[in-house]
Amino acid sequence: MRISLFAVGRLKTGPEKELVARYLDRLVKTGPATGLEFMRVVEVAESRAANAETRKREEAALLEKALPENAVLVLLDERGKA
Repeated sequence: MRISLFAVGRLKTGPEKELVARYLDRLVKTGPATGLEFMRVVEVAESRAANAETRKREEAALLEKALPENAVLVLLDERGKA
């Protein structure tokens, strides 16, 4: 299975970027043994709309447009539940 990471906005320099780099490095090294292949990171621009609902809608459209055909979509949210 090929894995791509799609995100809204640019990852800024700092601890979060270093953590992402560590996990992506792990995926590249251990993924093939488990049938996973890391493909790419795609960052789409943040919306500049005045209200949150419009921003969410615009960003969702950009993410959807960036997805390859027949992709399986998994959404992650730091406030989500297991």
